[in-house]
Amino acid sequence: SVINDNFNGNDVISRETLLDKGLVAKRYRLVKILGNGDVTKSFQIKVNAVSKTANEKLLAANSKIELL
Repeated sequence: SVINDNFNGNDVISRETLLDKGLVAKRYRLVKILGNGDVTKSFQIKVNAVSKTANEKLLAANSKIELL
């Protein structure tokens, strides 16, 4: 839900964009998206890992996921 609340539909979600918005600390080099809350928008996800729940919710919202 944090991603859904802080990004617009079709935005690219990456470590860099999460850092820019202050959603992850700089000390974290790897980013994993967790499945808390709801996803109502489609995103382009480019991170290191996605939990099973997050994967299901993101795919249901027609997001594209690229694991780095």
